[in-house]
Amino acid sequence: MDVVQQYQRQLDQALIAYMKGDEKPFYDLLEEHGIAFPMHPTTRCGGVMKTIKARPTLPRQMRKKAKQWLEQHGMESLDDGDLQ
Repeated sequence: MDVVQQYQRQLDQALIAYMKGDEKPFYDLLEEHGIAFPMHPTTRCGGVMKTIKARPTLPRQMRKKAKQWLEQHGMESLDDGDLQ
């Protein structure tokens, strides 16, 4: 497994944990890679939901849930129609 595939796998696992209520793996991964994330809770969660929505490697139901969260909070999901 190359470095990119390994990162993609870690990201998917961290996002799945996030959706199950365990945010630590996601924020640990960001810190490990020096990625800054918004401090405001709604903005931060919106960024996570947009990331989940955009990852076709994640379960469809999880992506639909992320899209619903975005719409409920007045954010665009940038939906290309795949999650109708």
